[in-house]
Amino acid sequence: LRCDANGDRAWFYLGLILINVSAIGWAVYQAWKARNLSVEYSESKYIFKALQLTVIVIFVATPLMILATEQGDANILLFAVSAIIFVFGCSTLCLIFIPKIKASKQKQKKEVTTQEFQDLQDMHVILLTQAIKSQE
Repeated sequence: LRCDANGDRAWFYLGLILINVSAIGWAVYQAWKARNLSVEYSESKYIFKALQLTVIVIFVATPLMILATEQGDANILLFAVSAIIFVFGCSTLCLIFIPKIKASKQKQKKEVTTQEFQDLQDMHVILLTQAIKSQE
């Protein structure tokens, strides 16, 4: 059995485009509203970069998909679709999670440095106390 649309598919594509453009518009609005959050929780800069990359990929991917479809080779079309999905997914995930991982590592370094400093202070107090007791 083969499923085929007999009617005009333009309405379907128009609906998909409208949903995607609305989602991008809402994401840009939310990123703009969250621009004044503290740096630790602020992701709006990276979300905006991911959205920019998404728009660039769409402008590159649309002609690529048209050419791959006209070529008629399924391997080219499969490669094009796979590459587009890979770039979309990796760009979004990397732009969101890599800054968080870096911030987490920097925070851990700060905590270790602070703990080492506290341990050094405690050891200094113990040594001073022992020195005072030994002089008595």
